[in-house]
Amino acid sequence: MDPTPKGIVVAKHPLAAQVGASILEQGGNAFDSAVAVGFALSVVEPYMSGIGGGKFQLVFRTASGATGAIDAPVVAPAGAIPGSYEIDPEAARGLFGFRGVKGQANEVGSRSVAIPGVLAGLCLTLQRYGSMRLADVINPAINFAENGYPLSWQDIAYIAASYRRLASFPSSASIFLNDGQVPEPTFQYPLQVANVLKQRDLGRTLRLIASNGSDIFYKGSLAKVISDEVKAAGGWLTLDDLSNYKASEIATLSRKYHGWDIITGPDFQTIEALAILEKFNLSSLDHNSVEALHLISQACLLAHSTFYDFITSPEHSVPSLTSYLDNEHIEQRAGMLHLDTRVDSTLFPDEKGMDGVRNGSFTTTGYSTADQWGNTACVLQTHGFSFGSGMTVPGTGILLNDQMLGFNPEPGTATSIGPGKRRPIPGWPIICVGPNGNSIAVASPGGNRVLCALVQTVTNVVDFGMHIDSALAAPRIDCGSTPVRRKTILASREIDPTTIQGLEELGHSVEVASTSLTEPGGSPLTFAQPGGLELSASNGMYLGGNDPYVSGGVVKPME
Repeated sequence: MDPTPKGIVVAKHPLAAQVGASILEQGGNAFDSAVAVGFALSVVEPYMSGIGGGKFQLVFRTASGATGAIDAPVVAPAGAIPGSYEIDPEAARGLFGFRGVKGQANEVGSRSVAIPGVLAGLCLTLQRYGSMRLADVINPAINFAENGYPLSWQDIAYIAASYRRLASFPSSASIFLNDGQVPEPTFQYPLQVANVLKQRDLGRTLRLIASNGSDIFYKGSLAKVISDEVKAAGGWLTLDDLSNYKASEIATLSRKYHGWDIITGPDFQTIEALAILEKFNLSSLDHNSVEALHLISQACLLAHSTFYDFITSPEHSVPSLTSYLDNEHIEQRAGMLHLDTRVDSTLFPDEKGMDGVRNGSFTTTGYSTADQWGNTACVLQTHGFSFGSGMTVPGTGILLNDQMLGFNPEPGTATSIGPGKRRPIPGWPIICVGPNGNSIAVASPGGNRVLCALVQTVTNVVDFGMHIDSALAAPRIDCGSTPVRRKTILASREIDPTTIQGLEELGHSVEVASTSLTEPGGSPLTFAQPGGLELSASNGMYLGGNDPYVSGGVVKPME
């Protein structure tokens, strides 16, 4: 796509990106556009997020250069007391390495539901920084819900992968399944027309929110319906939990990387990895060379291990986030990284790999918007796993999250389950501002694999001189993100085989994986799926890009 001065919208669904661009065309700013995109995605990507979703993270930069963040965090209900889950010693561990729970109660159903935060985050963003009415930015989402939209192959793949979860809840099955079966994909248009998904109950709910604001969801009639349904199913979410929930504007974390300001939310991982890499001269190396990928993989591995230390720290002595960014810590971590060999120190208790780690697909969505005045918003919102808890509140179309899955079901640690507990979540969106005024904004779905995606996107731009579209499309690696073979490097099949051999000669274990649906075993979700935008300070032109292996849209407003 050619650069544009009028603003740009990058989203993981083309219909949502078009909505955001239409808001810019109507004179809305980047925040109006972001909120409209967020509501639209809540309808057209129901497997990723929704107004019943558990997490909303927004990092912004205004036209004046001010930066900040909106946080609608994952918060456990008051009834989620320590020991509430029964540990199953025979169950596979979750993706964070926590012990399994009997019946996967923290992943599916009423006891997996954390207090929904997405709606609060969207409404606070519009209230603080938007210029349009809630009814105006929510109307496109209402249209998609009431009149429907055609399902893509990707939509149907997510429904098929979540079939058991959806079929377990009649209210969800009635919306997303066709007579109890997965909708058929379109094979040959116009001989076969795509299935259209309509969510009329959700459309009515969105109309109520458009007229009454978020209070109807958190304190009014919808709150009662939601809490009654969860209680009847044995869950913990109550009216008090909903009415006491608040999104908030918070301070950002930032640090320099080769003269660029790296700005994010309360998440030290990306900044730590880049701070470690700054001790080395990546720009003197070839892109995706053995030496460059070795350094990136090990810096990300070290940052992953720091986060593991953080989430497993004793509950009453949790370190501050900034302690992981002080110079002494960075020097210590950088001192563990050597150019001629991999890091051999024991970094994780599970680094040799865990048997029986349960598979699960984090289905977060990310989007970025920018306007003609220079405002930028970069957002993540999620249910948790695909289709969240699987529970749709009857008569409302509200699909509830399963964000309790990220709490440690055993007591005593920083992330252990507890009443009103907030869960730290890595992978916040980032905004980076260069010494010449150029800037990028990047948000990436992908769970634990977001770290490596963000780090490689930044280094592609800062160290290797790429524009954002090329930086996002470049082949990537991942290292340290899951309890399965912690120190193994997962490498894109598009990386040169001689580079893979060179990494192995440094002592690395490397597994090559395909992101193509057409190759045996290939999956576009093998790596994280970043998307983002770039602003050139010299001419005020925007450029956008998306991970090329998944559905998405980069849309500019009409000139």
